[in-house]
Amino acid sequence: MNNPLFAQTAAFLAAAMLCMPSAKAQTEFPAQLAGHAFLPAPSFIAAPADAPADLRVSGKFTTGSRVERRTRRAYTVENRHKTPVTLQVLHAAPQSRNEKIEVESRYQPQPTDLAWNRTPGTVAWQQPLAAGATAQFSAEHTIRY
Repeated sequence: MNNPLFAQTAAFLAAAMLCMPSAKAQTEFPAQLAGHAFLPAPSFIAAPADAPADLRVSGKFTTGSRVERRTRRAYTVENRHKTPVTLQVLHAAPQSRNEKIEVESRYQPQPTDLAWNRTPGTVAWQQPLAAGATAQFSAEHTIRY
């Protein structure tokens, strides 16, 4: 290359690298163990007070025997507008991906779609809701494993 700036920069970098001290790959830091820390095995953080009961338990899947758990979610929606609205409520339902885990779901009222947006486990209720009206929805799931 006939670029004088490039030649000067390359020469400067080569000279700088020759003047640099060599870097060590590893540095040794001698140390002596002064003691051990003992942490209690049941070190837990409490769940929030408003957490559903089924989410306040750790080790759900480690009992060694068949277990049945029930969860229930209830939704109440009020239309505070002066005109009717089309209401859409989405709910995430548990889905088993293992033949040893059974999921049974019950809904009130029946959802309009059990796989909303072609997504298994996403349940949808859709209905008109009059001005000032209230609608209630619930989902109950029984999980056996």
